[in-house]
Amino acid sequence: MAIISMVIATSLLCGTVYAESEITLVSEKSIFEPTARIFLTGTVDPGDQFYEPVTITVYDMNGDEIIQVQSPVEDNAYSALITGPLGSFEKGVYGIESTHVSATNVANIVIGIDDLVHDESYLMHLTPLKQLKIGTDPEHVVCMDSQILIQNNHRDSVACVNPSTALSLENRGWGTLY
Repeated sequence: MAIISMVIATSLLCGTVYAESEITLVSEKSIFEPTARIFLTGTVDPGDQFYEPVTITVYDMNGDEIIQVQSPVEDNAYSALITGPLGSFEKGVYGIESTHVSATNVANIVIGIDDLVHDESYLMHLTPLKQLKIGTDPEHVVCMDSQILIQNNHRDSVACVNPSTALSLENRGWGTLY
């Protein structure tokens, strides 16, 4: 009888380990202006610890904690709006992490702060892919002079091409001109 009790107890303990959840963290883009308000969202299944908030911590380039907020969990989701200390961030790279007592992991993202994000002369020198990676909307990608922006119909991407190439690609059904 003692062996059966021990097997049941061991099974229950293992079940508790499998019941722990993972946490996620998402930002709408990865590059922000210094005065931006950064909207973060994520998911976690808090299980029986639904009353515990998610802790979101922002670290500067040196790994020093500069902001910590807590967000309640509702329907397995949480969100937070982060602004820099004293209303703005300094230029640089920041790490953001989310934790919850029920989660088996720590969710991390990295963001950059740069005041040149929306300066067209700056964007013009970046490839369309790099512009998308820093958070530029596809329809706002800036092409060098004499090039035209075209949206690929088969992928979520854009390209800057010469006018004759743009017409050829549109005629073949590859893309749509902006």
